[in-house]
Amino acid sequence: MATYSYSKLQTYEQCALRYKFKYIDKIPVEIEETIEGFLGKCVHSALDFLYKEKMQERLININVLIDFYLRLKLFIQNYMRKTKFLQKI
Repeated sequence: MATYSYSKLQTYEQCALRYKFKYIDKIPVEIEETIEGFLGKCVHSALDFLYKEKMQERLININVLIDFYLRLKLFIQNYMRKTKFLQKI
């Protein structure tokens, strides 16, 4: 059974050919990841982790959350070292 997401439907609405290349033909596109995209992935990872814990009916203990955060923070720090910024904040 096919699955549809908001982004898939939005891609199709914007350009049916782009949808075909991306989801049907699965042609890889080389896109440089932005900091916004990276941070979005981090947020989704954290929410996914919390959701899966809840679905397993596990109580989410503060130590588990802190451990997850520290691993995510380390990952972010490593990413930041490799990232070139065009503008200082």
